[in-house]
Amino acid sequence: MKFSAFFFALLFLSVSFAPPAEKKFLVNVEQDGKLVPIVDGVCTLKKKPFTLVFWFSEPMGVLVNASFSDSSYNAAKNERPLFAIPGFEETGMAEELHNAERQLIIAQTAPGYWYYDNEKEHRFNETKVDAGGITAKREIRQTRELEKKPVRIEKINAPLYLTFLSYEWLQPTYERRELQRAWIKLDWK
Repeated sequence: MKFSAFFFALLFLSVSFAPPAEKKFLVNVEQDGKLVPIVDGVCTLKKKPFTLVFWFSEPMGVLVNASFSDSSYNAAKNERPLFAIPGFEETGMAEELHNAERQLIIAQTAPGYWYYDNEKEHRFNETKVDAGGITAKREIRQTRELEKKPVRIEKINAPLYLTFLSYEWLQPTYERRELQRAWIKLDWK
């Protein structure tokens, strides 16, 4: 059976212009005012401060696990279920409003909770709201493991693994239903 060129063109157009899956958030990395490419979940940065740039479709929060271990990163990347991802066993840690310390908390078992509710209630250094959604930037100058002193980005010698999850609580069972996940390994030049 022969198919016409018209059929193939129609098939190509229907696949090419299918609407993308609905995203609740996107995350990118910026350094020196420019977006740095993330290739296969890996972003290579200079050993100096950088910014995590989020886009939210609406006011919301994201759990963020930052670690020098790749266990959460690999579990998320390999599509393990939400309850089986290390680094998300404990409740999300409340961090300071507006990220005054310009830091990223490192923890093996608990995520940070970064959210945007409104211009006064958020965990970012800079936010912008427009008809397309919310852009929120979090500058990172240092990391801090719990109970330890902060370490400047310039002093880090190991890759940094970031895992991002959003979920909702289902009523009346209070089960968690995952909405979205993302992961980035930060390597250094």
